[in-house]
Formats: sequence, structure tokens, C-alpha cells
Amino acid sequence: MNLKKKVESKAAELTARTLTHVLRTEANSTACFVVYQPKAPKELGRFRREK
Repeated sequence: MNLKKKVESKAAELTARTLTHVLRTEANSTACFVVYQPKAPKELGRFRREK
């Protein structure tokens, strides 16, 4: 594997881990917009913490 492919692979892995972390954080917190809070997609439920 050449250097460019290694760097791309590591960057993709880091991006995926970061986005998963953000989704988990957002799924377990409430957000309030100025006018209303939009409905969260059902798929976001898989990132929720178990109670």
C-alpha cells in the first residue's frame, strides 16, 4: 500500500469515527432552534444510549 492510500484510509477512518461520535452526541441531547425543533429521523435512534 503506498503512502497516499494509507493517508486516505486513515483520514476516512478518522472522519467516520468523528461523525459517529457527533451523531451519538446529537441523538442524546436536545436542540432548540429559534422557531421550532425539527423531528429527528428515525434512523438516528440507533445512536441513542440505552436507559
